[in-house]
Amino acid sequence: MGRVALVTGSSRGRGAEIARRLAADGFAVAVNGIEVDETERVAASIRDAGLTASAFVAAVTDPVGVERLVTEGERAL
Repeated sequence: MGRVALVTGSSRGRGAEIARRLAADGFAVAVNGIEVDETERVAASIRDAGLTASAFVAAVTDPVGVERLVTEGERAL
């Protein structure tokens, strides 16, 4: 199994740059945010560069959402 990174708050700003950098360094990245369009946009930009990323929308303040985020992230990546 390769390296996987879950980056919360990565749908914009510094979080998005961290997600892109980790992907460039060889990680499969789970991009997380609360806005569907922004989260998908960042994941798509990583995939467009030929790297691996999936988008996951969940609020990290919601325990059920966090559990789903981790479970789905593990399954996808």
